[in-house]
Amino acid sequence: MLIGSLIGVALLCFQLLVVAASIGDVGVVCFLLGEEASYNLAEGLLMPIVVGGIMLTPLFIYSLVCIHRGQTSL
Repeated sequence: MLIGSLIGVALLCFQLLVVAASIGDVGVVCFLLGEEASYNLAEGLLMPIVVGGIMLTPLFIYSLVCIHRGQTSL
């Protein structure tokens, strides 16, 4: 359970980094080149990776707490 939820949360973090990089890219294009550009934030944040990662985050925290307490069976 820990490994599966860890993978889901890691994919969530990677996708959030991709969204942040895309927003930064649009900002650089607008600032340096003076061109008008837009980015659809909902398109990057409503991907199944993000939604699944958000749902797995409480499970990941719960499994970390159980391991910290020394409980091996959930």
